[in-house]
Amino acid sequence: LLVLGASRGRAEDFDERMRAGRVRERLAAARTLPAADAARRYLEERSALPSVADWLTLRAARVTRDSTARAQFYAGLTTPAARRAGARIEAMLREAAADPAGAARWYTAAGAAVEALRAQLRGATAADSARVRAELGREAAGGGAQGLLAAELLAGFPALGVDERLLVARRLAGGRPAI
Repeated sequence: LLVLGASRGRAEDFDERMRAGRVRERLAAARTLPAADAARRYLEERSALPSVADWLTLRAARVTRDSTARAQFYAGLTTPAARRAGARIEAMLREAAADPAGAARWYTAAGAAVEALRAQLRGATAADSARVRAELGREAAGGGAQGLLAAELLAGFPALGVDERLLVARRLAGGRPAI
């Protein structure tokens, strides 16, 4: 019985690998299709490989122009990681469509605060720019990759104050944040 179960497991693994290979071939071919056809192909292949259904849904969203259709795709995502990735994809698509406010909202939903601030800077008024600059300063004073990214963005502003220059210099040099 144990041997029979083991061979059945190997057969199922083999079937899964064969199915995955066929799906990979069809997905590679989808890259040459018009966007709507490629999206349809990605969605069709979800049933063949349910373990990567969210990833295939995100691929379909990436090539879909209609934001309402993309919203339906995102609503069907099943894992938190896929939902965060969907928010980031939507933010990038909004940014490419010259919708900085929409991009900022989606970056915020993805937990990417500094990218949201960067998106807000595109087309910002002087008052908005000053507000974003102050928020970047607060983010740069924090740690980690987000603090470093904020410092890099802050460094691009003209006429930094003494405190801002010190903060940027310390962050970019890898030192401890200046408070």
